[in-house]
Amino acid sequence: MAAYEYGKAASHRSTIKITSALCALWCTCLSAIILLSVKYKFPFDIIAQPVTGVQIVAGIIFTVHTLSLAVSSALEKDYFRIKPKNVFKCVIAVVCACIVFHVLAILFGAPALESSRETFHFAMLLTCVAVLPACCVLGADGEKWIAVYVQSRPELGKETVIYITTITSVVGAWLGAVPIPLDWDRPWQVWPVSCVLGSLFGYCLGLLFSAMYLPLKHRQLSKTKLT
Repeated sequence: MAAYEYGKAASHRSTIKITSALCALWCTCLSAIILLSVKYKFPFDIIAQPVTGVQIVAGIIFTVHTLSLAVSSALEKDYFRIKPKNVFKCVIAVVCACIVFHVLAILFGAPALESSRETFHFAMLLTCVAVLPACCVLGADGEKWIAVYVQSRPELGKETVIYITTITSVVGAWLGAVPIPLDWDRPWQVWPVSCVLGSLFGYCLGLLFSAMYLPLKHRQLSKTKLT
């Protein structure tokens, strides 16, 4: 029994380390793409062409998370999340989230008709960083969604990461709207550039925080169990 518990603890510790390392790696790669785009307009200019930039970044994020879902499901032999019925439910959740974010953006002052294409792409990006990862981790399990987002009780690991990044992405997008009405005449003040950058930097900040938080929290919990 003791050997089993030790093996289980060692396995969980390894999972935490891997998750933390992947968060740091993903944060580094995505941050590099964004910074190159902002400073050097390479491989795209997200400030001058926000719609094209969002399409590329959202495509990258979607690809990374769907591949991550496929790999983790194969390694953990957990094929429940990728059953057609559950995938369909997650697709519906993503579409609904995109519509909700679009409506909320308009309610918070985004142009309703003049820049509807830009608003839609902002909503799509926010869905990719705030909702899509949760669908990949939690699947269509309503109880897990409630535990993570309503009761704020995510399990230490991937659930903690999506909980943190969802919050930081939404807060980042909200803070990104602050400079829009200011009379600075900067190109990044045009809707929705600052909100797009805010959500992306918020997402990256959440990944970085998760990479540091997971091992520290795991170490703290391990010491608590020993005492």
